Amino acid sequence: MVIPTLANAPTISTSYVARDNNFPLPTLLVANVRSIINKIDELELVAQINQVEVICITESWLNTSVVDSMISLSNFIQFRNDRTYSCGGGVSIYIKEEIYCRRLEHFEDSAIESLWLLLRPKRLPRSISALLLAVIYHTTASGANENFELYNHIQRNVESFLSLHPDGLVFVTGDFNPVSTLFDEKRLKRLSGLTQIINVPTRHNAILDWCLTNAKKVVFDVSQLPPIGSSDHNAILIKPHKDRLENSCNKRVCKRDLRDSSIRHFGQTITSTDWTEIFKIPDPNMKYRRFNEVVSAMMDCFFPNKPTSVRESDKPWMTSSLKSSISKRQKSLYKYGRNSQAYRFWRNRVQRDVKVARRKYYANSVQQLKSANPSRWWKEVKSIGGLSSRESWVHQLLSEVNPTCEDLAESYNGYLVGLTSHFKPLLECTDDQETEVPNHLLVNIGQVYSVLRRLKTTKSPGPDGIPNRILKTFAFEFAPIIMDIYNTSVLQGVFPDQLKRSIVVPIPKVSPPQTIEDDLRPISLTAQVSKVMEGFMLQSLMSEVGLKLDPKQFALPGKSTTQALVYLLHLIHAALDQGHCSVRIFFADFKKGFDLVDHNVIIDELLKLQ
Repeated sequence: MVIPTLANAPTISTSYVARDNNFPLPTLLVANVRSIINKIDELELVAQINQVEVICITESWLNTSVVDSMISLSNFIQFRNDRTYSCGGGVSIYIKEEIYCRRLEHFEDSAIESLWLLLRPKRLPRSISALLLAVIYHTTASGANENFELYNHIQRNVESFLSLHPDGLVFVTGDFNPVSTLFDEKRLKRLSGLTQIINVPTRHNAILDWCLTNAKKVVFDVSQLPPIGSSDHNAILIKPHKDRLENSCNKRVCKRDLRDSSIRHFGQTITSTDWTEIFKIPDPNMKYRRFNEVVSAMMDCFFPNKPTSVRESDKPWMTSSLKSSISKRQKSLYKYGRNSQAYRFWRNRVQRDVKVARRKYYANSVQQLKSANPSRWWKEVKSIGGLSSRESWVHQLLSEVNPTCEDLAESYNGYLVGLTSHFKPLLECTDDQETEVPNHLLVNIGQVYSVLRRLKTTKSPGPDGIPNRILKTFAFEFAPIIMDIYNTSVLQGVFPDQLKRSIVVPIPKVSPPQTIEDDLRPISLTAQVSKVMEGFMLQSLMSEVGLKLDPKQFALPGKSTTQALVYLLHLIHAALDQGHCSVRIFFADFKKGFDLVDHNVIIDELLKLQ
C-alpha cells in the first residue's frame, strides 16, 4: 500500500499574509474518498503522517447500517451526515479530540448534503474568535435551481455565524463539481465574501474540490496528495504557514510624531513667524494656499510622517506610548534579566499605564453614554471587547465592472459627481454687482481664538493634514491669520478652493451593501479651518434669518425629531377630536435629499428673506 505524503508534491501558497503564527490554525485535509468504510485505515495513516487536525470527507457512502465505531479514527471526533434517499453521497468531518467542536444542526438543510460545525481550538490567533467549518457535496446532477439554493444556503449560514462572531474565520470545503454544475465561485464570493484557495487539480486537470474561506490575512500551503485508496480525486492538504515570515499582526501606517518635545520646538518657530507676507496677499485663494504651504513645511520639519505599527485587533486604549513601554519592558528583560532594576521599572510602568489607559478611555468615551445614549454605549463596549470589527464590506461590491478597490472608488466618485453635474454653476447665475458687507459679518481675533481653543483633538485632520491638536495648542498664534483669511473671503465673496476639498469615506447603510448607488452613504472629512469658517458664517446667517424661518421647521439647533413627532400627533388627535373624519399619513424619503439640494435655490430663498 502506498501512503500519500508531501514528498515531491506541488505546494502552492495563496496571496494572504500570516496574521499570528504563534498560535497556528488547524491543518485541514479535504478528500473525496468514494466510500470511506474500506479506506479508514489508510485515511488514519495519512492524517497521522501529515499531522492533520481536521478532515473533511465527501462521498462517504455511509448509511444507517454502518455504526460509528466502524469508521472511527484514533484521537478524532467524528460527525456524519449520510444520504438517506439513495446510495452514495454523504459527508463526514473528523476533528482532533483536543479541539472543542459543536455541530450546528440548525444550519443544515435536508435538501443539501452538508455538515456545519463550530470550532474553538484551545489557542487561536488573537484576531480570531471562533471557526466555522463546513463540508458540502454538490452532486453532478445539480442544475440552476440547486445552485441557487446552495448559494443562499452558504450565504445565510455565513452571515448568521459572523453576526454572532464578527471576528470568526470560515472554512467551507467539499466537492462542488463546478465543471458539470456550473457552480460559480465568483458569484459566491460576491454573495458571501468567501474566496476559493485550492489552485491545484483535484481530479485529472480540474479543480472540483474547493476550500472557501473569508481569511484575508493567513498564508496557506495548499498541497496535492495522492488519492485515498482507489478514489479518483486527489486529497488536498491545507496547511497554515507556521514559519514567521513577518510580523503579520501589524499594519504599517504613517502618522505625524506629535511628541511634546517636538511641539515645543514647533512652538518656538510659530511664535516668531511673521505673517506679514500673507496679510498683504489680496486674493483669498492665494492667501490660504500660502498659509497652508508655510504651516505644512513647518509640520514636515518638526512633525515628520513616521511609519508605525498598528495591530488591527488592538483595543482602543492601546496607545503608541503604551506600546513603547511594553517594547522597552521586553528589551530590558532580554538585556538585563528579570531581577534587574530596569526591568522592574518598565514592568511596573506598563502595569500602571495599562490600568490608567483603560480607566481613562472608559471614563472619556464610554461611561457618560450609558445613561445618555445606551445604543452608542453598547457599540463602544463592543468596540472595547473587539466585537464590533467586521470583515470588509468592499468585496460585496466587487464585480467584473469593478474588479479592484481602485475601480470601485472611481465608480463611486463618478456617481457622486454625476448627482449634481446638471446643476447650473453658481458663478453663472449670481450678479457681479458689489454689495457692501456689514461689519457684524466679520470676525475678530478673540472670536477665532475662542473657537480654536474648543476644538476636539481626537478628530481626524482633513485634506490639509493640519492636526486639531496643533490648531488648538497654538490658537493664539493662528487666530490672526485665520481671521484675515475669513474676513478677506467674506469681503470678496470667495471661498478658498483648497478648503472645498474633502476626503469622502463611504459607509454602508445596510449589511451587506449591494449597489454603490443605494447602499453607501458618503461621509466627507473636510479641513478643520474650513469647518471653523463655515461655523462663523452659519452663526452670522442664523442671527439674520433665524426669526424669519417657519417655527414648524424642526431641523434646527434646540429642536429634534421628537418634537416633530409630538407636533404631528397633536395634529392627528386634534383632527380626530372634531369627529366625522379620518387621518391618512403619507411618508416619503427623498433619495439623496441633501446631495441634490440646488445651492442656487438656497441663495434665492435667502434673498427673499432680506
